[in-house]
Amino acid sequence: MGVKGRRGKPRKRKRKQKGRKEHVAENGLTHSKIIEYSRKVLKRAGMRWKCGITVSELSTINSETPDILGFYSGGASLIEAKASRSDFLSDKKKPFRKSPETGMGNYRFYACPSGIIKENELPENWGLIYVSAKGRCTLKVKPKWQRSNTKAEHMFMYSIIRRIVLYHNSKEIEEFIKKHSDYAERKANVQTFLG
Repeated sequence: MGVKGRRGKPRKRKRKQKGRKEHVAENGLTHSKIIEYSRKVLKRAGMRWKCGITVSELSTINSETPDILGFYSGGASLIEAKASRSDFLSDKKKPFRKSPETGMGNYRFYACPSGIIKENELPENWGLIYVSAKGRCTLKVKPKWQRSNTKAEHMFMYSIIRRIVLYHNSKEIEEFIKKHSDYAERKANVQTFLG
């Protein structure tokens, strides 16, 4: 059920169209390619910021729409992709950049082609990833843990779960969760079986 219009009929939502072309960096990388390539940094084994779940460019009720937000058992990691220097400079003006504790992600990175962002220009505790035209990601600066807006992260996670439930059979999802949530019991049964 959607929001009702003046005559009681569901009102159609108009989607905003982005009237601008995607910026292409000097090395040929687009914003979307930087996102695609840098996402794997959050999946690397052995890193503090390794995430089991990553989502890119998901709009929610939050004022912040990260390019990539990943979740691990103890928090969240964020990547902002920048294909141009002007995009990086305008990012600094956002309220959650001016007050870092209101932003999402305990570990935060900028990802860009080499040289667009210099190490000394990074906000405090941020990491830096250089992305090559072939998709190779080089971690130039490791991020440091910082306090994040856990309420915004929870709202973001809720939005993900809500979309899954809305677009899939919620009864099937519930049964799947129940079936796979008895890990300790199943492990004990395997141990008993193996003797």
